[in-house]
Amino acid sequence: MLMPPTEPDAPERILKMLHLVVMQAMDLPQTNRRDFVQDEVAAVRRHLLEKYSGNPEAHAAAEKFTERLDEWAMDLLRLTEVGGGSSGCA
Repeated sequence: MLMPPTEPDAPERILKMLHLVVMQAMDLPQTNRRDFVQDEVAAVRRHLLEKYSGNPEAHAAAEKFTERLDEWAMDLLRLTEVGGGSSGCA
């Protein structure tokens, strides 16, 4: 599992992490990719929710963010698949 970044540049690093997860998924058979990405995102979600469990406001923000993280990861996976993978060639 990739650990989510918590530094000030976290948004950019989270996007890089999503890209890495999707690129790792592209090395798998197509039938396994979605499950792999969902498992990785679920692990990140658990980590963030645990990290912010003591701060209700931060926990709520992390929960909302990670719900969308799954959507973004799936969208990036679809885009990468139809765009021809990391090379962008179909």
